[in-house]
Amino acid sequence: MMAVCEKAIQDAEDRSAIFYLNILQRQMQRLQGLVERYIADQVKAIENAQLSNRKRRGVVFFIKHFPVSPDRP
Repeated sequence: MMAVCEKAIQDAEDRSAIFYLNILQRQMQRLQGLVERYIADQVKAIENAQLSNRKRRGVVFFIKHFPVSPDRP
């Protein structure tokens, strides 16, 4: 979604559509914030998973919950 937003920002800059450009830039900032928060939450979950030799049986719980992302062309 961020890639589409970046492309739309480029198109708005080329057309000098200031109103449209402002809306897209705010949306892009919002998306970047969401991604940063998501990554921070994932890092926190991994850090909280303090593994020891006794606990290493099977799949680590936080790996089972990672979302499946589509393959990029």
